[in-house]
This record gives sequence, structure tokens and C-alpha cells, in this order.
Amino acid sequence: MKNLVFLLLIAVLAGFTDVKAQDYATIYVYRAKKLTQTGKDFKIYLNSLEIATIPNGGRLEYRYYNEGRTTIMAGVFSEYTPMSDNYNNNLVLEIKKGERYYLKGEGNSLSLVESTKGKSEFERNSDFKGEINFIDNKPFNYDAYASKGSSEKPPRILLTEPAIPANGEHKHQGDAITLKGTVGSGVAIREIVVNGTEAIVKQGGDFTAVVSLNEQNNSVIIKAVDVNGLKSEMTVQIIKEEPSAANSNEQLVYRGGGDPMKGMNVNTSKVAFETGNYYALIIGIDKYKGNWTPLNNAVNDAKAISTLLNSSYKFNVIKTLFNEQATRGKIISELEWLVENVKENDNVLIYYSGHGEYKSELNKGFWVPVDASTKSTAQFISNSDIQTYIGGIKSKHTLLIADACFSGDIFRGNAVSVPFENSEKYYSNVYNLHSRQAISSGGIEPVMDGGRDGHSVFAYYLLQALKANSSKYFDSGQVFEKIKIPVTNNSEQTPKFNPLKNTGDAGGHFIFIRK
Repeated sequence: MKNLVFLLLIAVLAGFTDVKAQDYATIYVYRAKKLTQTGKDFKIYLNSLEIATIPNGGRLEYRYYNEGRTTIMAGVFSEYTPMSDNYNNNLVLEIKKGERYYLKGEGNSLSLVESTKGKSEFERNSDFKGEINFIDNKPFNYDAYASKGSSEKPPRILLTEPAIPANGEHKHQGDAITLKGTVGSGVAIREIVVNGTEAIVKQGGDFTAVVSLNEQNNSVIIKAVDVNGLKSEMTVQIIKEEPSAANSNEQLVYRGGGDPMKGMNVNTSKVAFETGNYYALIIGIDKYKGNWTPLNNAVNDAKAISTLLNSSYKFNVIKTLFNEQATRGKIISELEWLVENVKENDNVLIYYSGHGEYKSELNKGFWVPVDASTKSTAQFISNSDIQTYIGGIKSKHTLLIADACFSGDIFRGNAVSVPFENSEKYYSNVYNLHSRQAISSGGIEPVMDGGRDGHSVFAYYLLQALKANSSKYFDSGQVFEKIKIPVTNNSEQTPKFNPLKNTGDAGGHFIFIRK
């Protein structure tokens, strides 16, 4: 019987036709554990733009859809000195689509390795920490395969971990389950969606998705679409089982004295929490003049966010500034209003969509109001000014979401927060700890205005995350986890999420509450 099942699985997988033509190059970067200092992460840059951060002893597989002369750097550049590695220690390659490039080391030791040797070293799991980091830098509306292959059959979906047939059931303990599978087709797969959220897709059609289990019986719908528009769908049932009585009554034992969360004013007791009022300030600017190019999607993004928050989430006051309303004076006036009116148990969301500017000589980023017509900083609002106003708002939680070029400059802190679990106790804990955080659409880099369905890449996936959420509580960390991979995979930008330094952050999270 086992042999029969194995042969059937081989037959199914053999029916998947691989796409032969490659319209991308694959770049492999690796740094074995013996080459690193303990605990050091390192960043990887292509043409001076950060594409990934990899942990000590990590590996990156990166699909690159461009060709030509490319500079590649890897290392902890913020810690380099003029006498050691620096940004000039880069490797220059002539990238060609369809080729594979294996790069080993960091800084001035980064080198190109012969393919056979590189493949062998890269796949030697014992030399590395964790799994391979995979990023597919596929552009939006990418359709390179549409004219290079044809198939009259829709994609085939196969769940492998856990192995569940179509319309089958699986029992699982816990509030979430990780599903892994593969989708095969005669042409490339454009999209795999699991319960309304895009899955993480790897080379060959392998996908991973995390599904929250909110009910005892949970329907999971997996949808796949190929580049020719052919679709397929698979539904399975996940039965949520409660832990056994013996396990649920077990006393937690810590290595050390007492409760490790005491230093964060968190304990293991279940404490109800009461929220104050929710305020939102939504800013969107398209109609720029002078030296600033008009945008196409910023106001549409801001209006869509405002509409969704008003219809689906708890917000008592939503204030908006669109186009001509969003002058420097009016933006500052609204920030001052929040400082004067928000109480200690209230919550504030600030959303900005428009131009941003970074002045390297000042080491500072800025928002560009609608009445700024020149490149003079006298007409801008600096990130340090924004931090000052946020620090003055007496809220329990303030979350800034900025979809603008160079918006990542506002970060000057490191994230320390309560480990996530999908429980009432967790949300009570993170609500009772103050937070001052920001989610930005990118780091110190340009970000895209265009994207999908009339929204920027960042706004599109932010809206999708908020729409797809079916839980009563949805915190800022969960929102970021939902958007960071699809935004990174479908643009040249990498979203950031961190606290704002010196503004009163204590490790909590802003919580979106469903109506």
C-alpha cells in the first residue's frame, strides 16, 4: 500500500511541467557559520540598494529580473571603519538571465564561486543556521512567460505538509497551522492565495502559508492562477482540537527565578483590558507642483484606508487631509490637535501617503507637503519634527504608517516586544504596554507610486491584510508580518517596522479592533 501511494505521488508530480525558459538570473549568497562572529546579521545590497538581511551563518537565494553590470555587497556596513571593510568592497558582475551566481563571504572577502562547487557548498545544510532565505524580485504585472509556454490545463494544487487531499480533513492543536504544498502547471504560476492572503511561493511552485484557526471547523480555500489566467481551487477542512486537560493544567517552568516577563510589566495571569478612543489622521497628496512630480495613487490609497477603517474597525474620530488641504501648516495643526486632545488610554493612527525626501548632508528625512514647490527644506516637515509630535501625544499607543520615499529614516530604535500568541491574554499584555511604532513602505530608498488596482504596492498589500483579517484583534506586528514578504517580492523596496526612539515606546503594540 505504501509503495502504491508513493508511485501515485510520483505520477502526480511527474505531470507537472517545469517552465524551461528563465527570464531571471539566480544569485546565491552564503556565509558559513565558521566565517561569522556569533550573533552578527549581515545585509546584502545590489547596486547600493538593500535587498535582504541574513542571520549569522545564513543563505540567500535571490531571483533577479535584470541584466548587465551589477554591484553586489554583503556585510555589517554600519559597523565598518575606514581601515576595514566598507561600501567600496563590492563585487562587480555582468549578470545574464538564466544564469546562476554563487557568492561566498562578506565585505572584502566576498567572492564568486564556481557553480558546481558553489551549489555543493550552498546546499550543505550542516554548515549553516536555519533554512534558505528566498526572495523572488518579480516585478508587478510580470508576464514574461505568457508568450513562451502554453497550457490548456489549469494549475494542479497538492498539499504536502500536512498531506491533505482535496475536500479532506485534518485535525490540529493550536491557534494557527502552517501549510506547505506545490502547484504545477505547463506555464508559470502568477499567484497562489490561501484564504484571501497571498502565500509565500518558492522556485518550482512550492508554497507556504500560515492560517489562523478561529473556529472549531475551519475551511481553507487555496486558489492558484497561472500567467494565462487559468485558475484552480482546492478546499480542505482544518479541525481545531483543544489541548488535553493534562497539558492545559501544566505549570509553566522557567529557567531562572520567577516570570521572565516581569521586567516588562507582564505576568502570566489573564487580565481584561479596556480601550480608550481611537483616532486616525489620514494624509494623501497627489497634486504636487513646481519641482515635485504629481503622483497618481497617493490620495486613492489614503481614501481607501480611511474608508476601510471607518467601515470595519473601531475608530471614533477619523480626520483626513487630501491634496490642497495637506499644507505644511494644516498637517502641523492636526498633529498639535492630537497632542492637545488625546487621552492616556486612547490610540492614534497616523497614515501618510505622498512624496518624501532625504538630505544626505543632513542625515535626515522629510515629508513633502502639498505647498512645497522647491527642494528647500524650509517647506518640508522633518522626521525629527514628526517624532517630537508623536512623543507629545499622550496616547497608550501611536502607530505611524508612512508610504513615501525614504520613510525608513524615521527609525532610530530596536524592537523589543512580547512574543506573539493568539490569545486574549496576549492582546491584554501588549495593550497595557505603551507603544510608539512606525511601519514604513521602505528604508532609505525610493518607493513605487504605481502598483496594483490603483494603489501603490505597499498600500495594496496593507489593504489586503486589513480586509482579510477576520479576528477581533489584529496588532501592528501581525499587520507587518502580512505585508513585508509580498511587498518585498513585488517591488524594489523593503518595508520596515520598528519603535520610534525617545518617544515613550515600552514594547506594546497598536491593536486594530474589528467592529
